[in-house]
Amino acid sequence: MHIKYVEEKQSWCVEMRPNYGDFIWILLPPVFYSRRPNKKEVESTIQLIAQLSKYLGNANI
Repeated sequence: MHIKYVEEKQSWCVEMRPNYGDFIWILLPPVFYSRRPNKKEVESTIQLIAQLSKYLGNANI
């Protein structure tokens, strides 16, 4: 996550790239993929976005 204040726009810029931490790699056949986040992880991410919105002054987002 990257948070910065953009003075020219007088607003906050928040960039999130959630990484839920799992990567699956199967040797035979060669397959690799990232796992989908579970319901609790998605809910926690949504709560984080809501809290950031509240604290950064954009409660209507």
